[in-house]
Parts: sequence; C-alpha cells; structure tokens
Amino acid sequence: MDEKPSKRAGWKRGLLWTLLVVGVLLISLVGLLLAFEWRPEQFMETPVSGGGEVSGEVPEQLTLVSWNIGYAGLGKDADFFMDGGKMARPPDVGVVRDNLLAACEYVGKNPADIVLLQEVDSDASRTFGIDQIGAIARVLPGFFYARAINFKVPWIPYPLLSPIGRVESGLLTLSRYKPSSPKQRNCCHLCEPLSGYGC
Repeated sequence: MDEKPSKRAGWKRGLLWTLLVVGVLLISLVGLLLAFEWRPEQFMETPVSGGGEVSGEVPEQLTLVSWNIGYAGLGKDADFFMDGGKMARPPDVGVVRDNLLAACEYVGKNPADIVLLQEVDSDASRTFGIDQIGAIARVLPGFFYARAINFKVPWIPYPLLSPIGRVESGLLTLSRYKPSSPKQRNCCHLCEPLSGYGC
C-alpha cells in the first residue's frame, strides 16, 4: 500500500525536474540571444562598392525604383506566418532562386538612375545563404552600390518546427552616380523610451 504514494511522488518529482531543466534551458537561450543581439550605432559609415559609368554633375531629374523584394522568399504563393499564414521560410532554395532571378530581371530591364531595395539578404538561413547583394549588383555592373544592414540576428528559434535561423538583411542602394558620403542612420534609439530597452 505504501508503494503507490511513493511512485506518485517520484513521478511528480521527475516532472518538476524536467520542467525546471527545460525552463533553465529556455531562459539561457533567451539570455544568449540577447547577449549577442546586434545593436548598431546611431550613425554608421556605409562603404560604396562597384563602379559607376556616369561621371560629372547629377541631372535635375532622376528616375527611381523602390522595391521591397521580401528577401526573395515571399513570392505570389507565400503564406507567411507574420501575415496570418503558416510559412516561416521559403520551402526550398529553388523558390528563393526563382524569386531572386525575377527581381534581377526586373531591375536589369528597368534600370533607373537610383534603385532602392529593401529586405535584401546576404547571409541568412531563411534564404539558404544566397548572396542576394552580389546577384543584384551583377545585373547592374555600371552602378555604385551601398548596403545598410538593418536586421542581423545570430538565430531566430521561432517558429519551433521550422525556425527562421540566422538572418543578415538590409537595404541596398544602387546608383549610376557615386554617392559622396553615404551614411546609415539607425533609429532604434527612438524606441528606447517606449520599450525600456535598446534596439
């Protein structure tokens, strides 16, 4: 008769230890991610690469293309979880390649004087490590280009079954005319009074 209460107590103790270990691991993971969180300076130099064909004065009127390419992972068939869907990342590398190729074709066939692209990945798990900056820059070989990182995370463990993983993404500016002194301005400091913590 004394064995049943001791088995029940042992089972409860094992469950408590399991929950404690899982809790400590989750807290450690969150702490680790926060410790390695990327916190950019308010103003950062933005190196310029490439080589423009046009020199001299910039005309009074310029043509401009501005486009959020959605890291070449959000095509017409995307069901993105942040928009209420189920997909956290593209199903395979072929989807990213196809979307990136379509973006490159559009930019190559419609070369404006300045091209402003958002959500361009350079080294991200969600886009299978494809260098999107290099691919786009090759389409416009006569353009200068500068990159501003605005999303850099060592690992996003969400959603649990298909985590986003490592992300390095940002803005890509391409121009026929060489920028004189490009800088990246990060506005995270504006959020601090509201959120209570840094960027």
